[in-house]
Amino acid sequence: MNVKRVFKKLTAVIAILMVIYLLVDLFLLFLVHHPEYFYRHSFKYRKFLVYSDESIDKGIEPLLDLSHEQLKCSEIDSDSLIYNVVLSEKNLYGRLIRKNQIAQSVANNIVIKGKVDIKNNRIIRPSLEMNLVYAITHEGVHCQQHEELGLFMKFFMKKYPTWKIEGYAEWISQNGIFENSDWIYDKIDMIIDTESKTPFRRVDLNNGYVKPLFYLKSQLLIGYLLDELKMSYSEIIQKEIDEDALFEEIISWRNGR
Repeated sequence: MNVKRVFKKLTAVIAILMVIYLLVDLFLLFLVHHPEYFYRHSFKYRKFLVYSDESIDKGIEPLLDLSHEQLKCSEIDSDSLIYNVVLSEKNLYGRLIRKNQIAQSVANNIVIKGKVDIKNNRIIRPSLEMNLVYAITHEGVHCQQHEELGLFMKFFMKKYPTWKIEGYAEWISQNGIFENSDWIYDKIDMIIDTESKTPFRRVDLNNGYVKPLFYLKSQLLIGYLLDELKMSYSEIIQKEIDEDALFEEIISWRNGR
């Protein structure tokens, strides 16, 4: 048997399989960016396009109003950005989104994976519930980041530390909910205490705001940079900042208040 001939054929087969894989991946990517092909009902309200298998309760409009006002507070908000809010409890579309999070973003799509209770402003899953306005706003900020930082931002997350991405989404999605931003500085001792025990603990902030401790800490870091040091989010993204050193600086700042 001619080894060179076998190797040549094997190389050709591998190349064909890689092309097929790439084409399938591109097709799935196309579908993920076009939820309108999967849902029977949709309606447009302000900067939101809502998709659902069921008829959409117009009671969602006041909730979208709240999210719209919060998203406007983001310095990377864009007038041209339209948010697709995809209510995907059982639809096939939700299975194309590989992560099983209760809410997540893909490009300008905000995907809600759970039963939506519009009357009570809730997303309901067997093991977890979440505030709907918070979820839409948090993921909406990720849509803004996707547009601002580039199409392939999520493939280069190492360039943008996760605390800078998630912290800003938390800051925008929750600052419109609480009366002022000072509430988060009261959580510093709790962060120190719980982080020393388990960094994966979820923190209940009441009113349906339950988050991993990392999200709360990231929000604190971003809030301090924006509120106290008066940095812009663009500056925060571009500047190299040591997360641990910044947290120590915040503790010293708090103790000296």
